[in-house]
Amino acid sequence: MQELGHIVELVYSTQANARKKLLSLVVAEEGAKQRKNKVTLTKSHQSEYLKKKKAENAVYLATTFGVDDGLLVSFVTGILFIATSCSKHMVPLLEDVFKLMVHIHLM
Repeated sequence: MQELGHIVELVYSTQANARKKLLSLVVAEEGAKQRKNKVTLTKSHQSEYLKKKKAENAVYLATTFGVDDGLLVSFVTGILFIATSCSKHMVPLLEDVFKLMVHIHLM
């Protein structure tokens, strides 16, 4: 993609941070499922659900992310920015557009 003039920046993270992001996503997805059923997950329910999922998937988490005191490995946790090369020059101008839109909205 870079050869085509796009800007691509990969975001790297530690294994602990990547595991934390995955587990927070698991809890968020369960919360979304519960909201569809008109149920709200309390903090204690979230904690119990997370503890249960960590126990059920302990082998997967250990083989994918390694153990906490194991080798330090970096994980790609996302793509920070993908854009055409011409939009790189336009992005700073968008801030002024957003400021104007907020100003008009508040009037």
